[in-house]
Amino acid sequence: MKVGIFGGTFDPIHEGHIKLAMKAKEQYLLDKVFFMPTPTPPHKDTKRITSYEERCRMIRLAMEGMEGLYLSEFENQRTGTSYTADTLTAIKKMHPEYELYFILGADSLDYLEEWYRPEVIFSCASIICAPRYPFSKEEDIKKADYLRDKYHARIYFIEMESVNVSSNELREKLSYGDADNRLVKEMLSEKVKDYIFKHKLYRSQSMNQQVYEIAKDLKKRLKTKRYIHTIGVMHTAANLAMRYNPELMELAMLAGVLHDCAKYQTGDKLLEECIKYNLSVSEVEKRNPSLLHARVGAYYAQNRYKVTDENVLSAIFYHTTGRACMSLLEQIVFLADYIEPSRKMIPGLMDVRKYAFTDIDKATAICLKNTLYYIEEKDTQELSMIDKSTREAYEYYKKYL
Repeated sequence: MKVGIFGGTFDPIHEGHIKLAMKAKEQYLLDKVFFMPTPTPPHKDTKRITSYEERCRMIRLAMEGMEGLYLSEFENQRTGTSYTADTLTAIKKMHPEYELYFILGADSLDYLEEWYRPEVIFSCASIICAPRYPFSKEEDIKKADYLRDKYHARIYFIEMESVNVSSNELREKLSYGDADNRLVKEMLSEKVKDYIFKHKLYRSQSMNQQVYEIAKDLKKRLKTKRYIHTIGVMHTAANLAMRYNPELMELAMLAGVLHDCAKYQTGDKLLEECIKYNLSVSEVEKRNPSLLHARVGAYYAQNRYKVTDENVLSAIFYHTTGRACMSLLEQIVFLADYIEPSRKMIPGLMDVRKYAFTDIDKATAICLKNTLYYIEEKDTQELSMIDKSTREAYEYYKKYL
C-alpha cells in the first residue's frame, strides 16, 4: 500500500495544503494521504502555536469530502519533541507493508539535510516535493541530485502551480479579524474560516500589534490633546475590563483606541461623510453635526481599520450618548471616555472615578446624570444636543443611584 505522510504544524491548514496532498495522491497513485500535525515542532516557538486539538479540528473540517485524505494523531501518542526521523521509523515498524512517501514543499529541500537524522528519513520514505514560489526548478533539481548522491534519497516532484501563501501570512491577516480579506477567502475553506472566527483563533496573538498600528495612524490624524485623550481611554478601558471581565481586555483596548478615530473631522465634514456613505442622521445630529463623530467613527473602524467585532463597533457608536441596557464593553468604553486621566475636573467626575472600579452600573448612572445636568444648565438652545439615547439610558440606569 502506497501511503503519503504530510507532516507539519498546519496552523492553520489552508487550501494550498489540500491541493498539494491531492496532487501528490493523484500523480503518484497513493492509496492514502495522512495529515499528521506535529504536537511539539522542534523548530518553532510552541508558545505561539495554536493548540494541537484546535489544529486537528481545523484539519478535519478542511478535508471533509476529500476522498483518500485522513487525519493521523500518531505523533500525539508519543512524548517529547516530534522528529520526522523517529515518526517514520515507528510507522515503518508498525506497518512494514506501507510504502511511505513523505510530502513537503520544495523549499524544505534546502535545509532537509539539517533535520534530525536525515539519513533515516531518506531510508524510510520517498520524498514528494511541491514546487516552490517563486519557482526555481534548476536549483530544486540540483539540490535533489545532491541528496540522491549523498543519501541515495528517492526524491520526486509534483507537477502543479506553486501556491503563493503561507500559514504565517494567513495568521497575520486573521489577526485583524477581517473575514472578507481576499487571501483569507481564497485560501481557507468556509468551514475552517467560520471555525477560526467563531473561536477567535489567532486574534490574541497580534491584537496588540493591531492596536499599536492603529494608534500610530491616529497620531498622524488627531491633534496632540485628542491623541493623549485617546491613549488615556484605551488604557482606562483595558483597566476596567481587567476589573470586570479580563477576557474583554483586548477588545476594550481596540474600542478605546478607535472611539474618537473620526474626531479630527469638522462637523460639516462628518455630515458629508454620512451622506457619502449612506449613514442615517437624526435631526439632533443635523443640528449638531459634531455628534456624528461616533457614528462615522464606527464606520471608519469597520471599513478603514477592518474591525468586524459587532460589540466593538457598537461600543464606538454609543461611547458619547450611551444607551439603555448597554453591554459590558459599551459601558467600559463609555466610562473610560469620561474618566480617563487627562479629563479636566468637572462636577461629579471624582464620584464616577470612585465607583467605576467598584460598581460599574452606579458609575454609569452618575455619569449619565452629570451629562444631562451639565447640558440642562446651559442655555435652552443647547438642549438639542441631548440625544434621545442619553435620556433613555439615564432612565434605565438611575435605579442604581
